[in-house]
Amino acid sequence: MNGRTLSIFSFLVLLLLLASLLLSTSCDGLLPDINTPLGQQSMLEPGQAVLVTDEQLSIRFKEVLNDSRCPTGVTCIWAGQIACLLEVTYQDTPNDLVITEMGSGPGTADFNGYTFAFNVQPYPQAGKTINSSDYRLMLTVNRS
Repeated sequence: MNGRTLSIFSFLVLLLLLASLLLSTSCDGLLPDINTPLGQQSMLEPGQAVLVTDEQLSIRFKEVLNDSRCPTGVTCIWAGQIACLLEVTYQDTPNDLVITEMGSGPGTADFNGYTFAFNVQPYPQAGKTINSSDYRLMLTVNRS
């Protein structure tokens, strides 16, 4: 190989390594945190957190624990509910909090002087399964 061919080869190897590194970090399951002021709605994916601007408060949507909401297209004797696990960190102290939305929501929960207004999407439909990664938590944080 001459010098020019070796330079092109080295450049391509470096480019391939860089692309591989970027691909591995973008697929590690970590989602960027969202910075949001009080009173503004955020949409969180499972694993994602909202950092409340100018407050010592962050809320991570960990997972949906259960979803027994009555699907559209079905007649049920009760509307059902959905329960989600949040990790609420206040003044550097993490706390687990289970929030529950009855029927089609929305729901509210209180935590240490804050009120969380929330709605979990999508709403179940008859004959369709919701994958855990497809849930979204619509969350608004205000002072109580």
